[in-house]
Amino acid sequence: MLLMGKPISHNRSFQWLLSFLCVTMVASCGNPDPSSIDPPKVSREYRMLILGNSITFHGANPSIGWNGNWGMAASAADSDYVHRLTSKIKSAFPYDSLRYRAVNIATWEGNFSIDPDSLADTTGLFPNIIIIRLGENVPDSTTPAKYYSALNLMISKFKNDSSQILITGNFWASTWKDSIQRQVAVDHRYHFVDLSAIAADSTNSAAGLFANAAVAKHPSDKGMKMISNVIFFDLISNSIVQ
Repeated sequence: MLLMGKPISHNRSFQWLLSFLCVTMVASCGNPDPSSIDPPKVSREYRMLILGNSITFHGANPSIGWNGNWGMAASAADSDYVHRLTSKIKSAFPYDSLRYRAVNIATWEGNFSIDPDSLADTTGLFPNIIIIRLGENVPDSTTPAKYYSALNLMISKFKNDSSQILITGNFWASTWKDSIQRQVAVDHRYHFVDLSAIAADSTNSAAGLFANAAVAKHPSDKGMKMISNVIFFDLISNSIVQ
């Protein structure tokens, strides 16, 4: 995992965690309830854009046995990785403001000539956090150089001077795509989150839960939770949320 940004020991996340651990130790000795100790009340505004594919969002399609309007194969909206991640941020930083948009741009994965702006309306958001959670639908016939260039260009369409960028690896194992996505992150000082360990565990997929094989390839509730956990950890450890 690529760790960039301010050391965690200098940020509000660490201070909040340290305070919680301290008061927990005190509470175990019969002193006041740690819930009476509030985390630092410093208000920040997080404007998050999540660009993904059906793992991020997919509308209902009964013809393939999918009836949700959230990340495909999650059992409910609040079980997909987007809702779990945003819930974690809100819970950890209750005094902060979080606005987010999660958009399926899978059409771009299959055709880089499509303007990604036409797939994701970011009007008024001006994101200071951008999460790139895609790659699975990029054809294996694509050359690494073409994918590298297209991914760079796509990100440039959405970022601004205040944006911090996080790119994840693929949930459907692909060494070459992970390599390109990691290289883009390294070359531009973005953050990269490796999902290969999550992808390797078959219990993180929805296999056996859906008759349609394409749906069943998506993350299960457990897989969605694991994805949200590693993204949240990276956001915290790199002071992207703090």
